[in-house]
Amino acid sequence: SKKNITVTLDPVLLRSREEWETILPKYERSAGKYILAYRVEMNEEYQKIVNDLSKKTGLRVVHFEKRKVYGNNFYSAYTAGPLEFVNLIKHAEYIVTTSFHGTAFSVIFHKKFWVVPHQYTGSRVTDLLEVLKISERVVYTCDEYLSKNYEQMIDYEKVDAILSSEREKSLKWLDRALESKHSK
Repeated sequence: SKKNITVTLDPVLLRSREEWETILPKYERSAGKYILAYRVEMNEEYQKIVNDLSKKTGLRVVHFEKRKVYGNNFYSAYTAGPLEFVNLIKHAEYIVTTSFHGTAFSVIFHKKFWVVPHQYTGSRVTDLLEVLKISERVVYTCDEYLSKNYEQMIDYEKVDAILSSEREKSLKWLDRALESKHSK
């Protein structure tokens, strides 16, 4: 098909950081720094990265696995609800994920993060990070991750400017689409 397709942001990204913070409940988990590990696909390279980052930083790992499979420095938040999930991302020191939404919330809350893209749906993540000009956060192997500075900061001032522009374009497109639907 030769149709002109408009790509808009995922709805999660249509809210600003400040808007997300107004709907989040007060954070109630015990104090302390941690790495949030969130996967939607089993991936051996992802697990190696999580283990390496925990070893280098000395930080415990909060994850969403049902059973305790990682060891003593790992804590399961399996029963966390949606807003607690977002709060866990907001308060993490680092994020390691295979998930688009784990990535999106990492960007929203200005986190240091690493993404091992999902085998089948990873293009959503890589496309988003390419638009935001932070593709270097994508790694496919532990060796690739090890070749980077795990403490590398992201210039979120630039990312926020791009995200704000993309948000504005997406909201305008959605407004026009709804107006044309109601005028019929």
